[in-house]
Amino acid sequence: MANVDAKLAIASETAAVDIVVIARVAWSDADTDVCRALRALRSAPPVLAICGPCDSRRRAEALRAGADDFLSIPFDLDELLARAMALVRRATAQPRRARVGGISVDPACRQVVLDGRPAVSLTLREYDLLATLVARAGEVVSGRELARRMTPSLGGTGSNLVAVHISRLRDKLGPLGAQIETVRGAGYRLRVS
Repeated sequence: MANVDAKLAIASETAAVDIVVIARVAWSDADTDVCRALRALRSAPPVLAICGPCDSRRRAEALRAGADDFLSIPFDLDELLARAMALVRRATAQPRRARVGGISVDPACRQVVLDGRPAVSLTLREYDLLATLVARAGEVVSGRELARRMTPSLGGTGSNLVAVHISRLRDKLGPLGAQIETVRGAGYRLRVS
């Protein structure tokens, strides 16, 4: 299982994946463990499990462990494609508004509301940082991941770019900026309180 966890962690850092399909002739406990490991990755893509004839207990275990859908063989190819597209569509649909404490972010409008008052004016990069921290509230997000999620610009890519933008973001958020914590050697965390 440790080997599976290591491979999943590497894959989640290096590739953008829309959906994971686990297809087996016979479903095993190890396959259920893979579903569990994928679900443990907070930003994991949806998981579609496929196998030959399988009892309902195994299907239920896989779904509880993290599979988003389970399809038994035989199946129609059109149904497989429709299910996969539905899972990807649901996974990519952004919530209308995400809120942590007094900070509210609306991804559709790229707007921020603080304590119910509309918005602070943020640059694209500051907004990207805040939206990522809100989506992963309570978790430590590495500076490297934050840098990947920022909108590219001609303004440079220095090693302290994230730190500079985090500092500006804290200033613009006023007292709520204190919710963004620096975790030395690891990254940043939006404190949930």
